[in-house]
Amino acid sequence: YGSTPEGITISSPYPNPFNPVTRIKYSIAQKSNILIEIYNIQGRLIDKTVTDHAETGYYTFTWDGTNQPSGIYLIRMKINDAIKNYRTILIK
Repeated sequence: YGSTPEGITISSPYPNPFNPVTRIKYSIAQKSNILIEIYNIQGRLIDKTVTDHAETGYYTFTWDGTNQPSGIYLIRMKINDAIKNYRTILIK
């Protein structure tokens, strides 16, 4: 990328549908706390990633659904006060 992000950006998961890995690219313009949660369609938390005080920059979150059954999953990303929710489909 080579430049400093101007704010918080969060891309949609790609690919979607996926098998077995999907990725979300995001950027932050200042030190941030990042929470990423994966829920199954029944609303049960199945995976969680927390990063405290992440440095300014560009990042990629990769979720591997190898150990999960096919179905719809919800990805919730919280960066400081910005929250994005995505629905993804795992097809095996």
